[in-house]
Amino acid sequence: MWSPWINTLFLTSLIHISFGKPTVKKISNNNLHKRSGENAVRVGDMVLEEDLLQWLHGVNGSALNRKIIRLRLWPINGGVPTVPYVLDDSVFWYQDVIQQAINHWNNHTCLNFRQKEKSDSHYIRIIKSDGCWSHVGRKPDVGGQEVSIGEGCQKV
Repeated sequence: MWSPWINTLFLTSLIHISFGKPTVKKISNNNLHKRSGENAVRVGDMVLEEDLLQWLHGVNGSALNRKIIRLRLWPINGGVPTVPYVLDDSVFWYQDVIQQAINHWNNHTCLNFRQKEKSDSHYIRIIKSDGCWSHVGRKPDVGGQEVSIGEGCQKV
């Protein structure tokens, strides 16, 4: 259904949570991600919404699980998943190191990060917030999803 490199990319991003299979029962209130009223938890530097937690806890192979994963993939452009981005004013002083990181990802992974264009309905907005965190995959229900480059995260 998907090409092997897309499967590998997505599974690699989930590998360290796949073995532990975090469940709602194991997640404490301290892990709740409290931004924009989201129903999500933070596991390390990953923000997991309820649908991903259900997928991790659910039965693999169901139609709902396949839909959840498909909705999380970034669109393919020129043969590679493309992730548009914008830099928030809060990361003004970190623009150079962020660009170095983007260049590294573009040169060493099968992802392509590029600046957001007007026609992009989904993109990441790189902000400076509390710590280093990101949502896993593309959030299907929101245009600009946040990626936090907090204190201590500004190194390549």
